[in-house]
Amino acid sequence: MKYQVLPEPFACRLPNIQLWQDSFGDDFGVADRVLCIFCDAFMFDEEERFKFEPDDTVMAIYRAVYPSRWTPDSLEYPFIIDALEKEFDFRFNPIKLEKIASFRQIVAEIKDAQHGRRH
Repeated sequence: MKYQVLPEPFACRLPNIQLWQDSFGDDFGVADRVLCIFCDAFMFDEEERFKFEPDDTVMAIYRAVYPSRWTPDSLEYPFIIDALEKEFDFRFNPIKLEKIASFRQIVAEIKDAQHGRRH
């Protein structure tokens, strides 16, 4: 499979799995799965997923891949939303993903939805 190269500034980072483990603790598995879904959507090599940081936003990465507003995209947003909803069995607000969602916020949304189902 041919992967898309990570855009700058993400490509020059060293992978930091420890940052992710420290940031998410018991929720590391959820965070890792979110990263994998995200990498699948953009066709990034999952081996590079830990070059992203928990507070990186989906929009910042999207803009790094598609710097021009007029560049057609590959419909990553619908793919991400659909995959998150199927994987974690919840409804995700697409506007939130586009506007403010960092990986940390996405994991928090998932955990909140899971917590709400248990009560």
